[in-house]
Amino acid sequence: MMHGELNRLTILAALNEVPTHGYALHEQIKDEGFCDITSGGLYRVLRALVDDGLIESTWDTPEKGPARRIYNVNTDGRDYLVSERKSLHEYVLQLKHLLEQISRS
Repeated sequence: MMHGELNRLTILAALNEVPTHGYALHEQIKDEGFCDITSGGLYRVLRALVDDGLIESTWDTPEKGPARRIYNVNTDGRDYLVSERKSLHEYVLQLKHLLEQISRS
């Protein structure tokens, strides 16, 4: 599993918990230490997820402050997360095996 796919899954999983705007999502991911992604990289992934039909976005236009795009995981996105769970488990097992080999060296 490539780093980019892990970023994509991390973003999708975070949005699955709480719909939010890009800046808050970036801060959440950074604070939780899940992936190291720039804000520009985050917005590229968000656009790709929208284009792939896994998330939707709507404009939040509060009375005060700027309008913000809110991202939300849709049914296809939740189904995608479920389908990728097995791949992630396999990836973790491969990493554990690799770490054990390195430790024996």
